[in-house]
Amino acid sequence: MEFLIEPRHAPPPTAQGDVVVQPPPEVPRDLPGNPLSRLLPVAMVVGTVGMMAVYLTSGASATRNPMLMFFPVMMVGSLLGTMASGTRGGGRLAEINHNRRKYLRYLASLESSIVNTADDQRLSLVWSSPDPDLLWTMIGGRRMWERRPDDADFARVRIGLSSQRLSTPLVMPDLGPAEERDPVTAMELRRLFRRRAMVPDLPVPLALREIASIEVSGDLGAARSMLRAVICQLTLTHGPEDLRIAAVVNPLTAVEWDWLKWLPHHQHPHVTDDGGPARLTYTTLSSAESALENCVAHHAVLFVDGGLVTGTEGLLTSGSNPCVTVVDIGTASGGIAALRLVVAGDALIVRNEADEEVSARPDTMTMGHALAYARRMSRYRVGHPRVRRGVGKQPRPAWVDHREPTRRAGCSGQPEHWSGTILRGILLIFRSFSTGFRFNCDGCANIIMRDLFVVTKMYRSE
Repeated sequence: MEFLIEPRHAPPPTAQGDVVVQPPPEVPRDLPGNPLSRLLPVAMVVGTVGMMAVYLTSGASATRNPMLMFFPVMMVGSLLGTMASGTRGGGRLAEINHNRRKYLRYLASLESSIVNTADDQRLSLVWSSPDPDLLWTMIGGRRMWERRPDDADFARVRIGLSSQRLSTPLVMPDLGPAEERDPVTAMELRRLFRRRAMVPDLPVPLALREIASIEVSGDLGAARSMLRAVICQLTLTHGPEDLRIAAVVNPLTAVEWDWLKWLPHHQHPHVTDDGGPARLTYTTLSSAESALENCVAHHAVLFVDGGLVTGTEGLLTSGSNPCVTVVDIGTASGGIAALRLVVAGDALIVRNEADEEVSARPDTMTMGHALAYARRMSRYRVGHPRVRRGVGKQPRPAWVDHREPTRRAGCSGQPEHWSGTILRGILLIFRSFSTGFRFNCDGCANIIMRDLFVVTKMYRSE
C-alpha cells in the first residue's frame, strides 16, 4: 500500500532563556537609640517610687486628699507606655512582615509560571517522542514517516524518561551574608529551586546519526524490551527509503527478532527470495555489513544479538561507516562503543565516552505489543503480496494477505456477492506467491464450486 507523506507539523513551542530570580529582601537594620531615651524610664521609676513613699509616710494623714493618689497611678501608666513603645523597635517588625508577604507573593507567581513552562516543555518533547504504548495508533496517520534526512531530528529516538533541566533555567541570586537576609524568605527560595529547577519524566533522546556504536548490557530481557520500543518509534517516524532496520542473530536469539519481518524497514530494496523482498536478518556480522553497503538508505540501525562476530568487521571500527549505527547486545563492539546503556529492571544508566552518566527509566514494549505493531505496519511494505478482494462497507479496498500464519482465505455472505472471476484471481495470485494453503468457503453456491473445480483442473494441467 502506498502512503502519501504530508507536510510536517511543527512541534508545540517551548519557552527558552534564563530566568533570573529576584533576591529575598534584606532585614531592616536597628538604628542606634538616644541614651537619654533609655535613662528616661529609670528616672520615671525613681520619681514614682519617691512620690509614693513621701505620700505614704506623711504624718498628716487627715489632710490627705484622695485625689493625690492619681499622680502615682498616672506616672506608672506613663512608665509602662514608654517601655512598651521602646520594645516595639519603632515599627521594624511590621516592615519585616510586609517585606515577607510581598516576596512570598512573588515566589508564588513565579512558581505558577514555571509550572506552565514545564507543561509546555513536556508537551513539546512528548510530541516529538511519543509514548511507546501509543505508537500503534499513529500508523497510517498524518505523522507517520514525517522525518526526512534534512530534518534536525532525523534518526533521533527516545529510550526512556528522566528528570531534566527546565527549558528556562532558574538563576539563583546572590543571597549575600546570612545575617543580612531574612531566613524565612531565603529558605522558601531554596525550596522553590529544589522543586522546580528539574522537570521529572521527560523523554531522553538519542541522536543515532551521531553515534557509530552502542553497547547494551545488564538485564538482556529488559534491554530487548527497550530496543523493541526504540525500533517501533524509528519505523513510525522514518520511512523505509530513509532508514533501514537490520539484525544479526543466532538460532537461540532469532525468536526475539522474528517480528521484524513484518516491517517495511526490514526489507532489502534489491534482493528478493521466495517470499518477496529479502529480510535484513543475518547470522554473521560480515554478511550484514555487505548487505548494508548495497542497501540504499540515508541511515541504517544494525542490532547484533548473537551471530558470528570475528572482530575484524569494518563496522566494529569506530567511524568506519557514518551511515550505520551498530547496537550490540553483548560484547561484539570490543570496548569501542561510543555510548553504553546499562539496563537493570526499571533503571537505565547512559554512559558516554567521557564517563558522564545519566540515570533514566527505560521504555518497555512486550513481544506481543511489538508484533501487533509490526503486523499493522506491514500493509505498507513494498511488493506486499496481498490480493484485493473488493470494497468493504467503507470506500476502501479489502485485502487478503497470504503471509498470515494460518494461510487461510475465506469468503462468506450471499452467493451472488461472489463471482468465479474473483475467486480465480485470488487463487492464481496465491499460486504465484506461495504453495500449500487452505480455502474455506461457507455458504457458497454451486457456481462457486464449479469455478473452483475449473481452477483446480487448470492447476493440474500445468
